[in-house]
Amino acid sequence: MNVIKLFLSHARQDKALHNQLLLHLSRLIQTGQVILWDEDELLPGVEWKQEINKRLKTADIIVLLISPNFISFAYEEMQAALRRHEAKEVQVIPVILRPTDWKETPLGNLQALPTNGKSVVEWRDRDQAFQDVVKGIIRVVTSLYEAKMTPPIRFPRPMVNPNPLSPSEVENALQRLVGWKVLPFFVPGAEPKSGIEMVKTYQFANYDVALGFINKASEYIAVLSHHPTWEITWGTVRARLTTWDIGHQLSHYDFDLAKYLDNLSSEYPPLKQKK
Repeated sequence: MNVIKLFLSHARQDKALHNQLLLHLSRLIQTGQVILWDEDELLPGVEWKQEINKRLKTADIIVLLISPNFISFAYEEMQAALRRHEAKEVQVIPVILRPTDWKETPLGNLQALPTNGKSVVEWRDRDQAFQDVVKGIIRVVTSLYEAKMTPPIRFPRPMVNPNPLSPSEVENALQRLVGWKVLPFFVPGAEPKSGIEMVKTYQFANYDVALGFINKASEYIAVLSHHPTWEITWGTVRARLTTWDIGHQLSHYDFDLAKYLDNLSSEYPPLKQKK
């Protein structure tokens, strides 16, 4: 599963403001889309400089908490972050905690938070300032997260009348999938119809993640021109596949779509199991 790695860099003198930002970021972290790391998580005995450099090199987003103390004591970290930013390897977000002449530093070309670069301590309500910061970070996370999603494979459109698979072909194809079941399918009406369908239930972290999965799948489905029946409840998505054009039987298009949905689902945060 792809997640966004976020590195938070701050001066130790700004610990109180750093902690307030962490509190406002907690909901984003709980979605499972982001892994947050900062220097406070260093374990005793760890070579701190080496570990910080490692995190700087592997982060997707680097948030720099800017203050006079940061400019004075974390200049090396800032330079390392900017080198990766210029190489388009990472997104660097300056967050202005306290008034400082940051625009005269190499950070001056970057879009800073809060809005308009007004420092957090200059806001009348600091909670509003941090919410403004978090909204900006979420926009970057969303952009990067969508970019990490597996792009849809461009399959050709199906035939008008695809051939149904035999029971043995269905059984063999089903063995190559995980979690899918073949169930009887019944269509009520004046002339009731019966057939079979493939069914699988996916469990995601929450409703927004589940909806994002369906929306992303729709791009592939539009190309394939073969549509599942969706059932969504909170973070649970139930996918039902059958080929209507051949009398509600299964075709290779059902199995192609099932395989794609399985691959796509691995890119989205799953439901966390309670211990």
